Amino acid sequence: PGEKLDGDKVFAELQKVLRVFLENRLEAVVTGDTSAELAARLKRRGFSADLADATVAEMESCDFARFARSASHGAERQQALSRTRELVALLAAVAVTREEGEP
Repeated sequence: PGEKLDGDKVFAELQKVLRVFLENRLEAVVTGDTSAELAARLKRRGFSADLADATVAEMESCDFARFARSASHGAERQQALSRTRELVALLAAVAVTREEGEP
């Protein structure tokens, strides 16, 4: 059996998966962007408003869950994993556009 992760580590890893995936898709660093900046960047790069907002909301949810005792339950972790998988699939399907001024 695999290594058991504490609830806070699970949510930190899920948030990292989304961040690293976005950085690879955008070919840009998003670490340090506020939620509003990240949502705006995603929308500028061709992601729908709904998808951009859902992605940012999930990242915020993971951040919050890292510190919430109730989030450490298995069911919440499974739901977060399912949402992250779905988001990655949706994000992967988007044809990313370049920012104005990019080569």
